[in-house]
Amino acid sequence: MLFVKVVMRDTNPQTFEGRKVQAQYGGRGWVNERTVSKTVLADTKFARCENHVVRSEDGKSVVSDWLWMEEHDAVNVIVVNRSGKFLVMKQKKYGIHDFTFSPVGGLIDAGETPFEAARREVIE
Repeated sequence: MLFVKVVMRDTNPQTFEGRKVQAQYGGRGWVNERTVSKTVLADTKFARCENHVVRSEDGKSVVSDWLWMEEHDAVNVIVVNRSGKFLVMKQKKYGIHDFTFSPVGGLIDAGETPFEAARREVIE
């Protein structure tokens, strides 16, 4: 039997700065025969963060702080121009204090194949 507990770290996790927030990740959760329990720490429409309690492979010990992060499937595309140069995007990301260079990529939309998502991301 698996025990799942939802822990909300905010007094009202369904709002942010007074706005209603859709916080249902909806992805498949990860559990297997070694999962003792899991606690949802944060849940958004893009990702879910959980703390898992996991039995060791030999079953003799338990790890109680296995941080687990789930995100929706995504693609990254290596684009090479006719001159043989790679196309990357210079962008600023939250949590990084400077610019980064990233390949073309993004989330795979519902009903989309990875190839379709890659083509869409290149066009976007």
